[in-house]
Amino acid sequence: MKRVIFVDDDPDILNGLRRALRRERSRWEMVFVPGPELALQRLETEEFDVIVSDLHMAPITGIELLAKAAERHPGIVCLMLSGSADLRAADAVATRVLSKPCDPDTLRDAITCSLAKEPQS
Repeated sequence: MKRVIFVDDDPDILNGLRRALRRERSRWEMVFVPGPELALQRLETEEFDVIVSDLHMAPITGIELLAKAAERHPGIVCLMLSGSADLRAADAVATRVLSKPCDPDTLRDAITCSLAKEPQS
């Protein structure tokens, strides 16, 4: 089963994602993490196929988080969610950048397409 980690420092966003993607539980194991530091800890001990991160977080940004995730796990697919108008910096580390709020079907499709393009082991 594919594993997807969602990272946002806003618990309401994480709860919304959890509800919106509930029907995907049979296809993906989903982990919802409230902040980048906790996400880095999880990435140290667990393997994930996809990371979906918010852009604006502290103490490190989503860009920094995705860069560290990709460095430690070269095969991980990095997706960025952001309400920010200037997303050019995110393009350097994210496979795909999605605007926030993101329609659940759009997010689901982005994850599904990313996993389909993943190299076969």
